[in-house]
Amino acid sequence: MTAVNRPFKKKLMLAEGLLNMGKAIEAEGVFRMALDMAAAEGLAEKNMVPAFDGLGRSLFVQKKWDDAESAFQRILEILRAAFGETHSNVALALQNLARVYSARGDHAAAIELGQRAVGMLRANLGPEHPRVAQAYFSLSGIKYTAKEFASAGEDIRASLRIWELANGPECNEVALCLSNLARVHEELNEPLKGALLHGRVAALRKKTLGDHPDTAFSLANFGSSLAEAGRLHEAITALQEALLCYEHIGGADSPQAEICRRNLQHCKEAAAAEELLQ
Repeated sequence: MTAVNRPFKKKLMLAEGLLNMGKAIEAEGVFRMALDMAAAEGLAEKNMVPAFDGLGRSLFVQKKWDDAESAFQRILEILRAAFGETHSNVALALQNLARVYSARGDHAAAIELGQRAVGMLRANLGPEHPRVAQAYFSLSGIKYTAKEFASAGEDIRASLRIWELANGPECNEVALCLSNLARVHEELNEPLKGALLHGRVAALRKKTLGDHPDTAFSLANFGSSLAEAGRLHEAITALQEALLCYEHIGGADSPQAEICRRNLQHCKEAAAAEELLQ
């Protein structure tokens, strides 16, 4: 770290800390200060990319879509000049822009950029690289927002295959893919398929995390999806297990536990009504 860029890097660390604490407005100001400092010191533009990236993310959190787009567009220009049109770093810049377009409702443009990013990363890194998996996963989220559920499912499956090969079948990324794929099936009016996938996620969380907020959340999702699929008694069991998990982690009074408790009561009432009709 040189004397020239040490203050710049300190500003970056401060800004990132503020952003991680949810203080996006304050982070924006510090990122702008860092960029002014870098410009005054004559720092090479490619070394300013982290500051532009942080600025874009802090603006994105504030839903300042046009300003965020400008920051990410600047990154794209810098990276293209430094590395060429098709470098893997350029693909990551395209993904940032895609997120902005998606949030702003320009779904076609977002999907096009996301697909270009996937293609670049596949060409540069090979089809089974974890960054390709992340690009597919990001693209699936954009398609899900655009209500292109079947296509989003295809991208999730592509991401899932790569992560299983790279990190094994019990990694966090696999759990995230299965959870999102479950939601795709729910949107496609296939509640039982969704429930079975939520069940796999819950089992995976229990095995790898034990009593944990993610485990409780997955169990609650499993129970709710079983209820949607008409499996009321199984739903009751899953929701009871979720509430027990919330109790074990000290979250019995949390908003998530309260939602789970209400869903459990609804399931019990529906199951009782079914028994009366038999």
